[in-house]
Amino acid sequence: VHGGAVPTEALRLDAPFEVRASENREGRERVGRAAAGRVRENEVIALDTGVTAVALASALTGGRGVSVITASVPVLEILLEKRRSGEFLGRVYFLGGLLNEQTQAMSGSPTMELLARFSIDRAFVAATAVDQEGLYMSDADSGSLTRAMILRARECILLSGSEKLGKKSLYRCASLGELSELITDGRHPCPAPLQRSLKESGVRLTIV
Repeated sequence: VHGGAVPTEALRLDAPFEVRASENREGRERVGRAAAGRVRENEVIALDTGVTAVALASALTGGRGVSVITASVPVLEILLEKRRSGEFLGRVYFLGGLLNEQTQAMSGSPTMELLARFSIDRAFVAATAVDQEGLYMSDADSGSLTRAMILRARECILLSGSEKLGKKSLYRCASLGELSELITDGRHPCPAPLQRSLKESGVRLTIV
């Protein structure tokens, strides 16, 4: 800003799903493929509602015995087509609720009540922003769903575009110590304070 100062940790808000889906597509696909490689047979996994979760769903193949739990409409559509073609052999559980047109996902108390019935091996979650203090979402509804997935899962992996690193947003839904791994692309460098906090929290940083 001419004649002024710009904060290094700018507040980040979510754009509509279609806008986010068009940004950094190549990097997001690399993150999705890396995350798909973490899925093991006979696991119960939860996929969050972000565009990186869509990239993971697009990369899933095989999956015999795998159960996928999601509230994301695009993830549901992708896995439905993969099951029809025989590319994905796992089960899909869709969490119903109130449709949010901007995020293209379900939310509200019915969604949370359904999620609470599942025991999850591994959750793949998204965030609007992430810094050394934790994960942020732009609103409490989506943040509450992400938080619930983290609490229900034995292990949690954050999938994030590198443009979100070192940023804050409105609602902090988790600390770094609740993660086992952060998978991101290398388009933008991971800020040093965040790298230090990840290391101190025992979180593996994977750049693809």
